[in-house]
Amino acid sequence: MDVDALRAQAQTVMFDTIGVDITITRPVPDDTPIATTGIWMDQPPDESRPFGTDFQRREPRRLMAIKRTASLASIPRGTIISAPELQGATPTDWRVDGFSRPAEVDEFRVHLVATDITL
Repeated sequence: MDVDALRAQAQTVMFDTIGVDITITRPVPDDTPIATTGIWMDQPPDESRPFGTDFQRREPRRLMAIKRTASLASIPRGTIISAPELQGATPTDWRVDGFSRPAEVDEFRVHLVATDITL
C-alpha cells in the first residue's frame, strides 16, 4: 500500500471515529450551507508573550481540522461553522479567524472564534 492511500484511509477512520457533524456557511455569494465533518484539535499554548507578564483578555480560539471535498474547495475568513463540542450536542456558531497552516490537498486546519462572545 502506498503512503497516500494509507494516509487517506487513516484520515477516513479519524473523521468517522472522533469527528463531529458540522455545517459550513461561507460568505456571500457562496453561502449555500455545506454539511460535513470536523475534528476538534488541541492547540499549543500561546507563548508569544514573555514569561511573567499578566494575562490579557482575549477571545477564546479553537482549532478544527475539516476534510476537503469536491463541494468544499475553500474556506475563506469570515465563514461561519456550526459545530457541537461533542457529537450529538447542541451546535455553537464559530467564525473562521485564520488558518493553522496552508491548506493541504486533503484538509483544512482553521482557527475558530465563537460568534456569541460578550466582553
